[in-house]
Amino acid sequence: MKKYLFALASLLIVLGVISCSTSTGATGNKEKQTSREFTELIDRLRMEPGLNISGGAGDYTILLRGARSTTGDNSPLYVVNGNPVGTNYNTVASSINVYDIKDINVLSASQASSRYGGRGSNGVIEITLK
Repeated sequence: MKKYLFALASLLIVLGVISCSTSTGATGNKEKQTSREFTELIDRLRMEPGLNISGGAGDYTILLRGARSTTGDNSPLYVVNGNPVGTNYNTVASSINVYDIKDINVLSASQASSRYGGRGSNGVIEITLK
C-alpha cells in the first residue's frame, strides 16, 4: 500500500511541476509581449531592452546602452525594412505608421558595426514593417 501511495505522490509532484512550468506568465515570445496597441513609436521603443530614452513632447534623446562619445552624436542609426534612414528619431517617427510595425530589433554597437560599418557605431534600431 505504501508503494502505491509513494507512486501516486510522485506522479502528483511531477504533474504539478509540469503544470507550473507551462502556466507561467513569462514568455520568450516577443510577438506576444508586443501585442499591445501603441499610438506612437516612442511608446513601442520603450518596450525594447537596452534603450535609454529621455526627454518628452517630441524632443526625445534615445541612446543605446549609454553614451559613446562626449562630443559627437550618440544617436543610433534607424533602419526601416533594411534601408538606413538616419539618426534623427523625429524623421523616423513621422514617416512610420506605428500600426504597420511588425518587429523592432535593437543591435548593439559591435553587432551593428559588422553590418552597417561606421554608421552603426552607436548601435542600430531595425524596424520591420508589415
